[in-house]
Amino acid sequence: MVYQYNELSMPFALLDDTFAVKDVGSEPFAGSAVRVLRCTDHAGNTLDVFVSEVTYRIVKTLGSFSVEGATTSLSTEFGDFRFFEGVLVPFRIVNYAGGNRISETIIDDYLFNARLNDAMFDPHAHNQNRSRD
Repeated sequence: MVYQYNELSMPFALLDDTFAVKDVGSEPFAGSAVRVLRCTDHAGNTLDVFVSEVTYRIVKTLGSFSVEGATTSLSTEFGDFRFFEGVLVPFRIVNYAGGNRISETIIDDYLFNARLNDAMFDPHAHNQNRSRD
């Protein structure tokens, strides 16, 4: 969960000094050069952020961690960037666990600041709707 939180909060964390950032250097990724930034939170957890040296887009994140003495990694690759309502967002997201591809998400459409009905968060309403199915 720490990896997912750090990945999601990373843009703001880079602004408010939540992370100590170290430039690890340049390396190839998907046919072009990326700059690797190692972001370490106050608890010592690291998240490597791979930034395209051409577009300056974050194209990959990689977090490594230990569980019961075994070290593994979670990573995410971002692609097919397009503007939606003036914001550049990825329309393709691929997730890996321990180097194994576990999911690919293709996004057709984004909704920013969509109005939500409070009933969506009412567990009783949800159960009542399910029992009718």
